[in-house]
Amino acid sequence: METAQEHTPGPWTVENNEETYDTWNIVATETDNGDVVAEVPKTGDEDYDSKVSCANARLIAAAPDLLTACRRAVKHIDAAPEHNDADDEMLVVLRAAIALATQG
Repeated sequence: METAQEHTPGPWTVENNEETYDTWNIVATETDNGDVVAEVPKTGDEDYDSKVSCANARLIAAAPDLLTACRRAVKHIDAAPEHNDADDEMLVVLRAAIALATQG
């Protein structure tokens, strides 16, 4: 069973840490102060490392939207009058992702 939302509400965005420039900040844009939800270190000096750490930050920032999409997809599939094997497999994947995000 899913629990009530316990994370900071989205949307979240990625911003360069303007104080130290050594992290990407994941910022909750709908909070009063633009709360920093997480920081992702900018690893190494190589362009590749910077791109990877920025991609990681973007994936984290997308988490609230991805969770919402998974929940909506489960409701949509559950509401369908008939399910096929692919639907059932997708429900397993979606519910596992929801559990990972909400129950640790």
